[in-house]
Parts: sequence; structure tokens; C-alpha cells
Amino acid sequence: TEEERLFLSVCIQFDSNGDGQISLTELREAMKKLMGEQVTNREINEILKDADLNGDGLVDFEGVGRP
Repeated sequence: TEEERLFLSVCIQFDSNGDGQISLTELREAMKKLMGEQVTNREINEILKDADLNGDGLVDFEGVGRP
């Protein structure tokens, strides 16, 4: 779907080491680039918590938007 393609595109930009996952550090760097210093560590941790579906502390996106 279009939403999956958009999500994948954003994830690829955030994934600085290219491992198919977004770590807390990568998420923090990306959010601060997007939102500046106004984003707090607490907000970043909440975003990661919501997006971390398997509880490993990472946002996995490999396979999203692919057949």
C-alpha cells in the first residue's frame, strides 16, 4: 500500500547503519533532525515503545511494503 511504501521510505532514512532496524540512538538522531531540540528523550522513548512490536528495543521494518 502507499502507507507501507511511505513508512519504508522513512525507515530507510532513519536506519543509519542499514541493518533493517531502527535503534533508540537512530530514532533519537532522526527525531532531533526533524523536530530540533524540542523533542524530549521521554517522547522518543514513547515512540520507540509504541513502534517496537516484539519488545527487543528496535523498530524492525525489513519486509514492510515488499511482496
